[in-house]
Amino acid sequence: MNKVVICIVLLVVNLSLINALDFCENGSVSKNELVIKSINDELIANSYKWAWNPGINVGIKVSVENKNFSNEDFTLELIFVDGLGREVEFVKDSRDLNQGIVLANGSSNDILFDFFLSNSILLGSYELYAKLYQGGGDIVCTSLKAENELNYTKIIVSAFDHQVMLEEVVGPSDVMSGSNVTFQMNVVNIGKNIEPKVKIKAYSLLLNLDEKMEIENLKVGESRNINFNFPIYGDVFNETRKITFLTEFDYNLNKSFYEQNSKEEDDRIAVIKLIEPNVTLSEVANGVFNNNLYEDLDEDLSENNLTTFFNQSLSGNFSNNLDMGLIWFFSIVAILILSILIVLFFLIKKVFNL
Repeated sequence: MNKVVICIVLLVVNLSLINALDFCENGSVSKNELVIKSINDELIANSYKWAWNPGINVGIKVSVENKNFSNEDFTLELIFVDGLGREVEFVKDSRDLNQGIVLANGSSNDILFDFFLSNSILLGSYELYAKLYQGGGDIVCTSLKAENELNYTKIIVSAFDHQVMLEEVVGPSDVMSGSNVTFQMNVVNIGKNIEPKVKIKAYSLLLNLDEKMEIENLKVGESRNINFNFPIYGDVFNETRKITFLTEFDYNLNKSFYEQNSKEEDDRIAVIKLIEPNVTLSEVANGVFNNNLYEDLDEDLSENNLTTFFNQSLSGNFSNNLDMGLIWFFSIVAILILSILIVLFFLIKKVFNL
């Protein structure tokens, strides 16, 4: 009876091994020399092991051991394949799937991969492999299918019931206080249901910013490009400020309320530097004084503009002074003439005894 059980176990293991792919070009080295012991789902954003959703943060821990190689420099890589054994691009940034590691002879280590699953990955069943190798040509190489040799597993990628995310938020880096800004972004529905309404929010505590806009009828799988316009104010200049963008979705038509919002790890951050508004010469001439004009005149004023401005000012003042001088001159002359006439009148009257 025991022999029968052992045979069945060996048969199951052998069938599993047949289903596992070998990603080493020249075949894997002996398990007595180099081995990947296990691949584990660390459950960062998912509640169930190997149950993933598009766009989520995934953590994978790979346990490796160098049993017999003096060269300690290795590369560890993650590979995702579909049901036909084809490699699939499954992360937002492919650089997250490779790590150079140092693994001394006779030592083992746990290596953690942290990445975000692509929003565009097709739903379905997948397999995950790890590959550990040295240099080119895969002469020293081994690979393993998750989780381990006795427990191969499938990864199920399924959609959320409701999930709306932001991608590729692009906007200005230098913003003048009091100006209107525009940020471009893609709003993506990666859930299973159409979203009748979606709210996009931009907020910053330091900028006292809390702006909102809404879009309607975002279909399943749709990626819609939008322009988000709003003013920005502030009085602390030449320092960076963060603006957080997030979404609210799963709109309840009966309650006029959004049931869900994006998770913190899905928020998008824009970093801006607030700069002081420019003050032009025309504003100075017209008596427009903003932001302590007497202390902080626009540093961009050119020498020619300053010369022109002061020449105009001096010319105007000279003209005004000349007009006032003439008025005073003729007034004094008139007074003198009148005084002379009065004196002459009294002299004539005295001489002729009038």
